[in-house]
Amino acid sequence: PGLTGTNISLTVVINGTSFTSTSCTTGAADMTQGTLAQVTATYPCVLAIYGMGVPSCTLRSQASELIQ
Repeated sequence: PGLTGTNISLTVVINGTSFTSTSCTTGAADMTQGTLAQVTATYPCVLAIYGMGVPSCTLRSQASELIQ
């Protein structure tokens, strides 16, 4: 609940071409049947375990889907 949208970084890869904007309309030409579309989201964080902080923590999630 404390995540803010301004710190989230999104990368979209369509058929091997990377887009760092959420609007990748130019990528429509790269959408070829049988290739992958992939979205990666990263978010910087500070991990604290028993008061000891890890300064360079990054949350990351990735999803891939076959273009049909």
